[in-house]
Amino acid sequence: EIQIMNLDGELLKILTEIDGNGGVEWDGTDSKGNELGTGIYIFKVIGKINNQEIESDLKKFAIIR
Repeated sequence: EIQIMNLDGELLKILTEIDGNGGVEWDGTDSKGNELGTGIYIFKVIGKINNQEIESDLKKFAIIR
């Protein structure tokens, strides 16, 4: 699972890996279908190892349109 947030920490979208290949595709929209604008966003990855939930550190990325 990948959680995408704005810089205020508001959750915008959750992406879930479903086909077992380790990747996800994202169309750049929030959970309401609105296209995210140019800006800096943050994300974290949540997964499981040996049935224990593991969270990554927060990371930043940019959308440039």
